[in-house]
Amino acid sequence: MQSYGCPPQTKDEFRTWARQRRASLDMPSLSLCLTDRVRNLPAFQTANRILLYLATNAEISVDALADSCPEKSFYAPRCLPDRQMAIHAYHPATTTLQMGRHGIREPDPATSPALDPARIDLVIVPGLLFTPRGDRLGYGGGYFDCFLPRLTGAIRIAVTADTFVVPKLPVEPWDQSVRIVVTETAVHEWLSATQPSQTAQNNR
Repeated sequence: MQSYGCPPQTKDEFRTWARQRRASLDMPSLSLCLTDRVRNLPAFQTANRILLYLATNAEISVDALADSCPEKSFYAPRCLPDRQMAIHAYHPATTTLQMGRHGIREPDPATSPALDPARIDLVIVPGLLFTPRGDRLGYGGGYFDCFLPRLTGAIRIAVTADTFVVPKLPVEPWDQSVRIVVTETAVHEWLSATQPSQTAQNNR
């Protein structure tokens, strides 16, 4: 657990702390490390249709996964009204992108085919903070919390720095968790709500 000074209690306080700390990280190096670790996950290696998020400059980028794994099909989200999302085919070299309503890159729906979310095998979920059991604190928009229940068979993965895995977060009934949290030094996997948390330390 990182030293907070005055420990955060609310979601907004946790978000403020995370954003301030994130500004000091080397995001390009962290992105390179974490995409390499994701490529080595059995869950990623067996997945065929993968949903990525398109990072802002302040986030860990996972775009390189689509560049380095041409045998797989990749998709990216597009924000719609009322906290809804659609997903469209994505490849960094060929997909036409446009800036979405929240300043996030999105595939142009006029040129990029959409996919039924139920067909996704694996999703990499963005977030500010996570716990070892997969609880997630997002940015407050609610898009992924509304969208993730539609991915009925998909394994949920998050990538983050060690410093953003904390013992406990405020959790509401509608908050969606992830199954696997990948950091520079660990892979935290929570198999189900009724099984104990399993954390594998992989220092490599």
